[in-house]
Amino acid sequence: PHYHNYGPNNAATMHVYDRLVERDGHARPHPSLATTWRAVSDTVWEFKLRQGVTWHDGRPFTADDVVFTFSRVPNVANSPGGFGGFLRAITRVEVVDAETIRLHTRQPHPLMPIDLASVSIIARHAAEGATSEDFNSGRAAIGTGPYRQASYRLGDRVEFERSANWFGPAQPWARVSYRIIGNDGARTAALLAGDVDMIEQIPTSDLARLRRDHRLTVTSIPSLRTVFLAPDYGLNGGSPLITDNAGNPLPANPFKDARVRRALSMAINRQGLVDQVMEGAATATAQWLPEGAFGYNADAPPRGFDPAAARRLLAEAGYPDGFRVTLCT
Repeated sequence: PHYHNYGPNNAATMHVYDRLVERDGHARPHPSLATTWRAVSDTVWEFKLRQGVTWHDGRPFTADDVVFTFSRVPNVANSPGGFGGFLRAITRVEVVDAETIRLHTRQPHPLMPIDLASVSIIARHAAEGATSEDFNSGRAAIGTGPYRQASYRLGDRVEFERSANWFGPAQPWARVSYRIIGNDGARTAALLAGDVDMIEQIPTSDLARLRRDHRLTVTSIPSLRTVFLAPDYGLNGGSPLITDNAGNPLPANPFKDARVRRALSMAINRQGLVDQVMEGAATATAQWLPEGAFGYNADAPPRGFDPAAARRLLAEAGYPDGFRVTLCT
């Protein structure tokens, strides 16, 4: 659960492990292994831990498991992209008593509850010294979540069994076969053939067909995935990635000029991308989070598509013929 902060990994492990704080369908925080939290001071957060919680093997969940988790997360061997960033602000974990921990930070960190909603809590007695293979095999995969991991076959499926002692509401299925079908067409075909009961990540090209099928129900909500361009306006001098139309590097970085950045924004047909590239399965935006999420600002709409105004701004900034930019991903 700490090896790689990657959507498919998180989607599977969230059924086995709980976090101190969870997020609902609109990414808003709510209690989980922590029942309440508050800022004691500018640099101290206090969390009250849920009592009576047990791990899948019957042993009690304790504050020490939180301490162990937070110390392990930044140090997972060979991690291609872990969860350490969510805990980077924490300088010390203080165990006040059996149900209270305090997180000390270097400076004010108002997003602490949101950050902790990304960190799965694991058991010291099961995971100390464990490798990623120990989790894959199930030996170390002991969580407090609604399901326990029954088996895992690389590239094929994970089998889950309902946990009878989960502190949350009863789950609807006693056993779940969570299959891994990476090909879009194969995933849709499996659903239509009745080989699976539900799928996620529906290809946009299949949405209309699936919505017309009376046997199926299609649900959707704006996700946390945002596609964006980020011009490098921190670079002071020229760059081989920014040239004139003949391919010669410019002497100065044009993106230092706010008019150029506005022109770039106005030259992007966001609604056209939504309608034609995403086939309606997206929302034009000017911010990181979708409507309803914590931090969304209704007063920050995206700039409209206006190529003529973009050209005027470029001319004002001294680039009447524009310039070339190499995009990097």
